[in-house]
Amino acid sequence: MKLILYFLVLAAYVGSSLALKNEVCGLPHNSESNGGCLAHFEKWSYNTVTKECAMFIYGGCGGNANRFSSRKDCEDKCLE
Repeated sequence: MKLILYFLVLAAYVGSSLALKNEVCGLPHNSESNGGCLAHFEKWSYNTVTKECAMFIYGGCGGNANRFSSRKDCEDKCLE
């Protein structure tokens, strides 16, 4: 019984990982943090909860690779 449960959990995890077109898109989307600096760049990030690309203001430092120059770039890399 435990073995079946293990395989179901594993299958769910693999399935959710494969659903992303690019692993960068699975990195945290944090629209509340501007990166800790004072610049004001409009960037786009894929939000795994809403399954959409969302615009945010990037401060110019910090953050992660889930940051794109345009909505089109984000959609091309993250949407099926």
